[in-house]
Formats: sequence, structure tokens, C-alpha cells
Amino acid sequence: LFGDSSNVIDSDYVAEIKIEGVIVEDDNRSKILQKVAENSNVKAVIVRFNSPGGTIVGSEILYRDLLEIRNKKPLIVLIESVGASGAYLASMASDVIFAYNGTLTGSIGVLMESPDLTNLADKVGVKFNTFKSSPLKGSPSMFEKTSPQVDKVINESIIDSYHFFVDVVRLGRGKKIDPKNFSTIFDGRVFTGRQALKYGLIDAIGGMKEIEQLLLALKIDTKKIPIKNV
Repeated sequence: LFGDSSNVIDSDYVAEIKIEGVIVEDDNRSKILQKVAENSNVKAVIVRFNSPGGTIVGSEILYRDLLEIRNKKPLIVLIESVGASGAYLASMASDVIFAYNGTLTGSIGVLMESPDLTNLADKVGVKFNTFKSSPLKGSPSMFEKTSPQVDKVINESIIDSYHFFVDVVRLGRGKKIDPKNFSTIFDGRVFTGRQALKYGLIDAIGGMKEIEQLLLALKIDTKKIPIKNV
């Protein structure tokens, strides 16, 4: 839709954007979303998520890009089979979130994994020599056992990123989530769409039909202003 002049849409439309797979930093995606935000012919945006999440920074960039769209026009999210972790974080930029009963969402938290090959190396007679300027440089590493100091520093970084995630959700959902449920909402678990609705993590159960009804209530008739995939 934003390539050569033969693909340019001059009439008004609702932009449908699909975010699928693992979310990482993507300059091309950001450029397209920026053009959507700036295009006066785009009267509303539907974002369809089918993603398990991704990197912390990639998800934050996507959240910021979608927030820029929301500041200029209605932004509606539909979480399909899965929209969890970083995908759920990015969906916080929306005005309204729809999901299906069987959708998997939530998973509000941060995960880091580091393999430990030291026992395997001992069994096969391989020794790793690590030379570094300070105890925490290059840690954690699969070639050495972690120390309590390393564990502490890594966990501090994870908790800091987790607090950022929680802050974004609390800002995005506002009074829709009850503080008495925070211990459940923010413990990292995955929710079905039905459970997410119960806890205020989404706004409604539904799909494209329900979204079109919402757009009509916003005076955007998709029979006159078509939905086009970007």
C-alpha cells in the first residue's frame, strides 16, 4: 500500500495490520506504521495479533509505534490464537481489545534463559578458560557456572524490565483491572480470552464482526469505508 504509485490508496479506508510470529526490532515495520499514523485517508486501524511475544525492546518499539497511531485515530486490537507477553504489552496502545474465548493472552512477565554446559564439558573432558576484566563481564555464560553475585545482578535487570511491563499494563488498562487481582494478573500466567475478560485484560469477546459494529458506532461504516490490509 505504500510502494509504487500504482499501489497508493487515495480514498478513505480502515487499515488492517497483522502482527504475527516473534516480535523483534523491525525498522521496516516501524516505517509502515508511521505512514499509517500520518495518512489522513486511514480513518481507523485494526491490529490483529497472532504472536507469543518477543524481545523486550522489540515489543516496546511496537507499543510506541502503535501508540503514535492511537494518538491520531481509533486503534482496535484483535488477539487471535495467541497474543501473549510482548504482544500483549504492545496491545496496550489500543483503545479497545477484542479476543476469542479460546485465545491465549497475558503472560505478563520477563524471561531469560541461559544454558549451563559445564557438567557436560566435564564428562567429555573439555575445559573452558574465560578471561575477563571484571567478575560480571559476559555473564551469564553457558561455559561457566553462575555465582550468587551474577544471579543477583541478572535478577535485578529482569525485575526492572518486569516493572516496566506492569506499568504499561496498568496505564493501558487503568480502572478496568481491579487492584485486588494484581497478584493473579501479574504473576506471569497465561489467560484464556474468557479469563482475560474476567480480569479486565481485554474489553470484549468477539472478532471482525464485532469490530465492524464498534466502528459503525464510531460513525465508520465499513460498507462505505472498506477495510484494507496493510
